Amino acid sequence: MSAPDPMPRPRRHMFLERESYRKNRLRDAAALMPVFGAFLFFGPAFILTPREQSEGGISFWLVYFFLAWGVLIIITFILARALRRLDNDPQQEHSSTAQNPPSGDV
Repeated sequence: MSAPDPMPRPRRHMFLERESYRKNRLRDAAALMPVFGAFLFFGPAFILTPREQSEGGISFWLVYFFLAWGVLIIITFILARALRRLDNDPQQEHSSTAQNPPSGDV
């Protein structure tokens, strides 16, 4: 067994700017869209019993799958538009150029 450290390491607090944090969360949400879609499409098959499946009829399930497909398209569109807006944000480009000025021969 090793002896305990006489100097404990300071805790590092990670700070993310609001825009980068928001962009990371939106990317995480976009990455989870296929999982959400699979849950919408295959969830009822695992939840319903055979008796409940036969009572609904085929028309109910056609409407359900069409609506689930439409919801996935709408959510993906909203996420893509929000990510595009954050990627093309002029404030972010302006702040990054202020931090790293172009180097040139003087």
